[in-house]
Amino acid sequence: MADYAKYVGIFGLPVDNMTLDETVSKIFDLCNDYLLDKRPRLVATVNVDFLVNLHSAKNYQVRHPELMAILRQADVVTPDGMPLLWFSRLMGKPLRERVTGADLVPQIAQEATRLKKSIFFLGGSGDVAKRAAQTLQKRSPELMVAGFSSHYVHVEGEYLADDDIRDDEIVEKNNYDKPDILLIAFGNPKQEIWYWRNRHRLKVPVSIGIGGTFNFVTGAISRAPEWMQKIGLEWVYRITQDPARLWRRYFYGFVKLTLFVAPLLPRVLYSAKPKTVLAGASNRVRLIFGQDKISILLPSQVTGEVVKTIVRDIEAVDTEHLEFDFADVEYVDIAAIGELLVLRRDKLRENCTMTARNINPTLRRTLIAHRSLDLFDMNYLLSGSTAQSEDGESTTVQGNAPYSLNSDGNISVLSFFDRLDAHRVSQIDTRDLQDKLKGSDVIIDLTKVRFVDSSAIGFLVKIKRIARKTGNKVVICGIKDMVRQVFRMTRMELVFELAENLREADVLLRVTT
Repeated sequence: MADYAKYVGIFGLPVDNMTLDETVSKIFDLCNDYLLDKRPRLVATVNVDFLVNLHSAKNYQVRHPELMAILRQADVVTPDGMPLLWFSRLMGKPLRERVTGADLVPQIAQEATRLKKSIFFLGGSGDVAKRAAQTLQKRSPELMVAGFSSHYVHVEGEYLADDDIRDDEIVEKNNYDKPDILLIAFGNPKQEIWYWRNRHRLKVPVSIGIGGTFNFVTGAISRAPEWMQKIGLEWVYRITQDPARLWRRYFYGFVKLTLFVAPLLPRVLYSAKPKTVLAGASNRVRLIFGQDKISILLPSQVTGEVVKTIVRDIEAVDTEHLEFDFADVEYVDIAAIGELLVLRRDKLRENCTMTARNINPTLRRTLIAHRSLDLFDMNYLLSGSTAQSEDGESTTVQGNAPYSLNSDGNISVLSFFDRLDAHRVSQIDTRDLQDKLKGSDVIIDLTKVRFVDSSAIGFLVKIKRIARKTGNKVVICGIKDMVRQVFRMTRMELVFELAENLREADVLLRVTT
């Protein structure tokens, strides 16, 4: 019997290693979990397009920080693409089965009918959401359709400033119709970004990003024969259906994925260890429990089983920080990376940080090639109310105003902290802030901000509009590299005047004034 890992780390993402049937069962378990804690869940179906969007081919940097943050905090990530399975086999920890949106949605509809759960169909072009709902109802006449809607989503440009208003209608409709499952068909990354910016006000147990699945359900796009699906040639069939549009997309995707895999091939050959050596490695883990910290001394061979043992040992312990010591580590497999990514996700929800020490240069290069070294870097995925800055200074976000405002009458300095996202923005009284900024130029200080999302950038556009109405200017300063990359991905880097620091911003405003 094959040794299957529970999670597999695929280029920085923790992919759930489940069959289609297990995934469907898990989704309805998540529906039940929502009844206990009222926390909405996200299921992402990840294919090569996601990896292409996430990472840069020229270096090991994250290309799309917002999408990475979302996927790393998703409750389930399924492998919707044969290349993900091929990579997992190459790395020695095979994924069990491809779980695509096109296979998932019909089975969800069948199980929802049996369990008397309702589904809302959102997205797609024209009336495809309505037709998909009707098609599934014909197959299962007792299927409860909560509703359907087409909705255009912006994830870049100045339209971001108005999308919260456009989102209100569909969020309110979902909350009124109370579906158990929301199928979101905006395509990657729009569907994930739309969910994430509205998650704090959505009252839907489980949302699933399904891309173009509605077109498969209705038959508008036919699927490849089953034999082609099984051997991983469905992409060939897809290209023959729409060659003018798809050949570039698939060619670019495979080239970029090859560039991702190539640096790992020598490490696969060099790092492969006999199972007899790996056996019992978990017995050599040492845990040192402190008052607010657990130090974890890892063995030379870190496997998925090693990390699972650690998770079991610390599960009942309340701590603020986990420190992993890699001093003795020679080898980390992708199952361990997957488990560590999931551990990080869960600890973030508990406001517990994770760091690493004593990573040797060889292991560091391996983790970088796997796009996973930053799983110990808390710079842009912190979710708690208190953050530790890079210079050691502690910043506390208080109440519903995660900002400070200082003004000398002519220039107002608006400083934000920790992270600036849709949830934080929703806590800010925009009218009150507008009154405070009236009649002055504005410096927006992001020096202590570790992460922004596209909704936050839309909010900054609103501030710029407020200032513009009274003939005032806005300058943004202190942008970190990861935050700057979000500006680039939303095509907003050139919309704002940017300065390196407060002094430069102040000089810039006074000169232009």
